[in-house]
Amino acid sequence: MLGLFPALKIRDYRLFWIGWLISQLGSWMQNVAWGWLVFDLTGSAWWLGVIAFCGSIPSLFLSPFSGALADRMHKRRLLLATQAVFMVLAFLLAGLVLGRLLRLWHLVTIALLNGITFGIDAPVRQSYAPTLAGKENLMNAIGLNSMAFNTARVLGPAIAGVLLVKIGPGGCFLINGVSFLAVLIALANIRSEGGPEAAEMAPPFWSHFGQGFRYLSRQVDMLFLLIMVAIVSIFGNQYNTLLPVFAQKIFRGGPRALGLLTSSVGCGAVIGALAATQFYRLPGKGRIIAGACLAFSAALLVFSSLGNLFHACLALAVVGVSIVSFNTTNNALIQTLSEESLRGRMVGLYMLAAVGLGPFGALLGGAFATVWGAQMAVRVGAVVCGGSILLALVLRPALLKVRG
Repeated sequence: MLGLFPALKIRDYRLFWIGWLISQLGSWMQNVAWGWLVFDLTGSAWWLGVIAFCGSIPSLFLSPFSGALADRMHKRRLLLATQAVFMVLAFLLAGLVLGRLLRLWHLVTIALLNGITFGIDAPVRQSYAPTLAGKENLMNAIGLNSMAFNTARVLGPAIAGVLLVKIGPGGCFLINGVSFLAVLIALANIRSEGGPEAAEMAPPFWSHFGQGFRYLSRQVDMLFLLIMVAIVSIFGNQYNTLLPVFAQKIFRGGPRALGLLTSSVGCGAVIGALAATQFYRLPGKGRIIAGACLAFSAALLVFSSLGNLFHACLALAVVGVSIVSFNTTNNALIQTLSEESLRGRMVGLYMLAAVGLGPFGALLGGAFATVWGAQMAVRVGAVVCGGSILLALVLRPALLKVRG
């Protein structure tokens, strides 16, 4: 088994991976409970989009700065701080819900605080894990990270769908808070700080920060990859924000229907992530990216046209396979093509495209769903994603030959 996953042979990476997997199980339970709570409280697709916007917009501003910090500071210490903040916010949310004190402004505030913490955490974490595994295992490590995330994406929502009925959203938030102990314990036992050898010799921060943008402007293939990630983030991921609407209004289900829909994406995503751990063996990464984006667009179109929950789950499984293959390969290519000293900044820009621009997609999705319905909102996003990758290949045919 370890022959397929050489990164897991490395002690520090293995500790990090196990701790993060457990933490992600709790986080996905919270994600499902969160979406259900917001829609149950407001009954509005618009508010789903607004609160998703609040949770993601900080990444737009913070990810590039956090990427620069990751190249200057000890990553392990930064992650200990951010994971502790996530834990405190989960316990705070649980207390407000269980104490029946929750108001809409609490959700907006906690979403913003979670978004700020994520904007700092994500580029550091994304660049730290490959450092632990070693450059020779970079693609394998990124695929394993994605597999952990998406395994939790399958199990977390399935568990949440049951627990929402039995213990309610507050109980799910409480379990999430406890789950952060796993990653904190793992980080406390990791030996590698993941930082520069001589941080005091680094250039001034603003010069260090601007160097990343100057470097990217000279890397045409990398720039095209980031643009595609941004388009999929804005237009393709709207379906995720709107799943509570599909569960309640289109499939006439409850929390368990939402759990099934979310877990179906996760099941496909695990398969995609498992495949991505082996993509380092394949030469044509550009072809993988193009094919995955087209498959993602087609699967979303099918999903948006279905009225049967079982068939919708099958379509979402294909969505999961394709979007994870697309994102994981992009992430790995950008890190592989980057210079070692600039990796954190490039990961920061990747997170800006993948997450930081997502809030605009959430707002668009909520607005489109309010005017045209959730199904049409998803269809529009799918067509934009499919058309964009075809246009990118016309403008830059060399993308098909990009290797990592």
